[in-house]
Amino acid sequence: MHSIETDEIEFFGFIPSCFIKELKENIIQTLNENNADEETLKLFEKNFYIFENFVLRNVFRFPVSFKFERKITDLRIEENVQKKINEYLMLVKEETNIIREKQILQNKLDIQKYKYNEYLQINKIEKEMDNLLDSSIKMVNYVQSVSEMRDTFLKSNCGKNNTDLYKMMEHKEIRNNVYKNELKELLEKANIEDFQRFIKNL
Repeated sequence: MHSIETDEIEFFGFIPSCFIKELKENIIQTLNENNADEETLKLFEKNFYIFENFVLRNVFRFPVSFKFERKITDLRIEENVQKKINEYLMLVKEETNIIREKQILQNKLDIQKYKYNEYLQINKIEKEMDNLLDSSIKMVNYVQSVSEMRDTFLKSNCGKNNTDLYKMMEHKEIRNNVYKNELKELLEKANIEDFQRFIKNL
């Protein structure tokens, strides 16, 4: 297969070797469609070999000294193409930098959002811990207060207080009022045994 020259492709408008391949395939297809016998196909192969290696070489190849002439037209490009290419490359570079900077800013924003959400979670936990601590302190103070009241009561002069109570009960009017209150409570929620015990104590 002949080497492909750029000027040849431009001159012919196609690749010569591809034309030869397609030409051979089309001829073989035509022979097969017309039911050519084996001898005819062999004769074709022989003649095509001669055609490809001797005839086509002179048709599609030019002498080394042959110069391809280009058509002269009135159209001339005066603009600096390289300048346009450089400007385009600069735009591509700037766009790439903008995309990269945008991604960096987005990453920073995501990090700040994560830190803010983390701060909110920590703040919420701290508030809950403070509330729990306050409740614990109140409970401890309450228990301590009850304990102190109990200790004070146990350490106080209970006998003296009972004596004072008995002295108060010696007054008939006070004693009657107490009994009346007890009787009223019994009438509301007591049973027969409570009545009997109350009457017995009178």
